Amino acid sequence: QSALAGCYTCLSSLSCLTCLPTYYLSSPSSCSLCSSSMLSCRYCNSSSICTFCQDGFYLSTANNSCLECNTAIDGCLLCNSSTVCLYCDYGMYLSNNSCYICSTSITNCLYCNNISTCLQCDSGTYLSTISATTVCL
Repeated sequence: QSALAGCYTCLSSLSCLTCLPTYYLSSPSSCSLCSSSMLSCRYCNSSSICTFCQDGFYLSTANNSCLECNTAIDGCLLCNSSTVCLYCDYGMYLSNNSCYICSTSITNCLYCNNISTCLQCDSGTYLSTISATTVCL
């Protein structure tokens, strides 16, 4: 294995300044892997302390682990905590940190960006704007 395994920015052929994701600077010049027990951890600052999780996960400060957004908030793909969703799954829209199914709010809507704007309808229907609301007819 290379002396600079996991190195992102090198100072020289034998010295590392920054490390790749899932690695941390373990000495002034080398990188080591984050612990394999830290599932979904993108960045760590030691073998057992995660500092940032992969997309779709948030860092739980209670037990220093990465937890899935979708488990905390149904339909959430990207979040920064168990209560703050940033982006919902396809076919859902985000409102007040919750994800809602488009077709529940707008009949026959496959994809929307809010409760009143459908962007893609189910086959056999078409988009139509009625009183500032885009629906599927």
